[in-house]
Amino acid sequence: MRQSKQVSILCDTNILIYYMLCTPRFIKDVMKLFERCVEREVKLSCASLSLKDMFYITPERFKERFMNDESMVVATTAKLILPEVAWSGISKLKELMTIVPIGAEECELAQSLRHAHNDFEDDLIIAAAQQSGATYVVTYDKKLAKHFPEYCKTPAEIVAALA
Repeated sequence: MRQSKQVSILCDTNILIYYMLCTPRFIKDVMKLFERCVEREVKLSCASLSLKDMFYITPERFKERFMNDESMVVATTAKLILPEVAWSGISKLKELMTIVPIGAEECELAQSLRHAHNDFEDDLIIAAAQQSGATYVVTYDKKLAKHFPEYCKTPAEIVAALA
């Protein structure tokens, strides 16, 4: 992995969702990534659309876990708390990361990437990273990484490179 003095990393939406949900399979590596980036003063960013997706998906996934509980207390408490969890997550991520806007230029660039990776949502992430000058995109999306191997890395790969 290329190292320069000013490494910057744009987080794919899946990284934010796994962080918010504390997904057991991924949370350790995601936390190590965030900690290492803070230690090494590596700029972290995410696309504004990723926050929108995270805001919607996080409560929905928690609902799947808790809202079908037989206990009315748990279900009622979850219904009250889940929106606050999502809002709190947005605040925490804004403290940790720079938010990269998605506009017309990013949409045009994403469309031009179609030949390499035929997924507009993923191409928007690559476009946002390129427009913001990010060195890497951190993701667990294997197909995206296959199509942009020089650019897309897993959290573990970035942590190892920043050691």
